[in-house]
Amino acid sequence: MPAAAPVVYQLWGGMQPMAWQRKAWDRRDELWGPGTPDEALFAGGPRSGKDIVTTALNLYGLLQLHVERKAAGSILTPLVHSWVIAPTSDDYEQVWREYVRSIQGLNVEIRRAQGSQCIWLEASDPKDLDGTGILIEFKSGWQPDRLVGAGPDSMHVTEAAKLPEESWNKLDDRRASPGRRSIVIANGTPTQRPGKRYRELYRAGKAGDPNLIFYNVPTWDNTQLGDEELARLVRIKRRVSDRRWRANQGAELVPEGAGLFRYLDRICTGKPRDPVRGRYYYKGLDLGRTNDWTTLGAFYITRDGRLVQVALDGWSDADWQRQEDRITAFCKRYPGELHVDATARISSVDRIMLRLPHELVTPWVQSPRLKEEQVDHAVNLGETGQLLLLRPEPTSVADEDAIARRQKQELQDFGEMKTKLGNTRFDSLEGGHDDFVDEVLLACWGVRGVLDQSGWDAINQATGVR
Repeated sequence: MPAAAPVVYQLWGGMQPMAWQRKAWDRRDELWGPGTPDEALFAGGPRSGKDIVTTALNLYGLLQLHVERKAAGSILTPLVHSWVIAPTSDDYEQVWREYVRSIQGLNVEIRRAQGSQCIWLEASDPKDLDGTGILIEFKSGWQPDRLVGAGPDSMHVTEAAKLPEESWNKLDDRRASPGRRSIVIANGTPTQRPGKRYRELYRAGKAGDPNLIFYNVPTWDNTQLGDEELARLVRIKRRVSDRRWRANQGAELVPEGAGLFRYLDRICTGKPRDPVRGRYYYKGLDLGRTNDWTTLGAFYITRDGRLVQVALDGWSDADWQRQEDRITAFCKRYPGELHVDATARISSVDRIMLRLPHELVTPWVQSPRLKEEQVDHAVNLGETGQLLLLRPEPTSVADEDAIARRQKQELQDFGEMKTKLGNTRFDSLEGGHDDFVDEVLLACWGVRGVLDQSGWDAINQATGVR
């Protein structure tokens, strides 16, 4: 390719590239040259430097194409065209700033209005925005049907792990426009549950696919982080789950289908306790249907900020009146909040609320997104040592031990799996029940606002914790 304009060397904004960024930058002609690879994925943690290198690579290629096509007298309009795509408009804000910073000194026209953002570079007259320049359009993938129009020369996908599969399919449809290059440059943090296309690209990169340029960079590989920032990373690692740390900071694609509660021997060490007068309890209730169990657990918060299970009950009796009596007695014995799964059970929850202080009963109508957040929160509490569940005696035949064993087994079997459509589903990996799992998830979800705060003396005083 002909030498790029000198301005491309200013794309780093005067910053000294890190070693991995320099290696990626040195492959710019390989990406933009003829043939393959024509796709690149930069899987990096926050602050790893993925945004600046992908922005620089895209601008480099666009400027090169502009030089070539202008010299050849191309009649394409615009002469060079690029899309920058993110799951939502908020997600491309950082990349927008990278572009604006990187194009200083170029012939530029920036247009930004509600729902529309674009940059024109090197047009003969930026005010007229004729077809001789480079058009960079910023688009949201939140509404895939709006990803329409003539295909661009490049697609810079940021926060690619969160981009819906339908949006990726729309981008594929735009990659066959005559005369255009159709380069894909994607970046993003894997997160704990990335989309199907991101997972496919990640695995292809790990396998050394020659059609893909791939870099996998955890946050701590950023050599420009100072001592204070590294110390902050250490603090983050201490308070989040191993799974979240590996995905978010380590930029690792965490295996699917793995059990989520992996430290049960460490978590299940508590013993049943009688209620303490004045203590405030958080309870989770999962109402059983036919062939299901109704499960109910009581927890309280200790002074050192742990959520401790003190009582557990469960039964498969389908008679509603007996269920209602048993739930009411349990809640009165362990007073405090009750968090209940009300999905398709509104009338049953209404009857419970008639017998208990309604302000202490919180019904939750489950959705896939809410279930995912509940699972993340509970797993995080377990892996950071903030959750303590009842320990079943292995040889005991007592009802409470049999129930505690069932709870532990369900948690052990519980995991995430992908449907044929690529969606995430949480369920028993062994095809069993997850009733006791839901009871734990609901109680953990009920305390999220309390455990996220600081100042334990004030919290304990407010909730009556001993």
